[in-house]
Amino acid sequence: MFEGDEKITEVDTVIMATGYEWKFPFLEDDIVTTEKDGRINLYKCMWSPNLKHQSLVVIGFVLPFGPGFPLGEMQCRWVAQVFSGKIKLPSKDIMMKDIIKRHEQNVKRYRPNDKVSIRVDYVPYMDDIASQFGAKPNLLKMLITDPQLFQACFFGPCLSYQYRLQGPHKWKGARKAILSAKERMKTPSQEMWIMEETNVMCIISH
Repeated sequence: MFEGDEKITEVDTVIMATGYEWKFPFLEDDIVTTEKDGRINLYKCMWSPNLKHQSLVVIGFVLPFGPGFPLGEMQCRWVAQVFSGKIKLPSKDIMMKDIIKRHEQNVKRYRPNDKVSIRVDYVPYMDDIASQFGAKPNLLKMLITDPQLFQACFFGPCLSYQYRLQGPHKWKGARKAILSAKERMKTPSQEMWIMEETNVMCIISH
């Protein structure tokens, strides 16, 4: 019986959409391993500590509190540095210690389930990955050399442009993009209309 109905509806099948389990049937069992407590053994939610040669990486396998696409880009930037031989990953023991520590912290914070290992907070995770290859912004140095930019980064929203200020593939336009972000967010919320006869566009701010 459905809510609001006065009669019983006959159905053939009831599907309980309660979620799904993580499975990796296309990989050998010892590459990405999972434990009974739900722990997924991936270093930084990306690297398998069981591989002799780090030629396989999992991208975007996170459940972030925040936007996912910047996280995926940050992961790819780190992967590019590793695959090009410019950066080496830590030993298996160090990886496993980090995996266990992350899992234990998440278990204390969330209800235990098979996804608890890959839950991440946006800013700490971005900082963590960026620090692996020198892209984490140096706020202390910024405070001294560029107070205006420091104020925007420290007190404003955490924009992905911040991670293009330094490190590999830094972007010259990152500073301008950060400082102009508020104005660019404001523009779409303004009312725009075009005078047909003169083709002049007018913007009315609310």
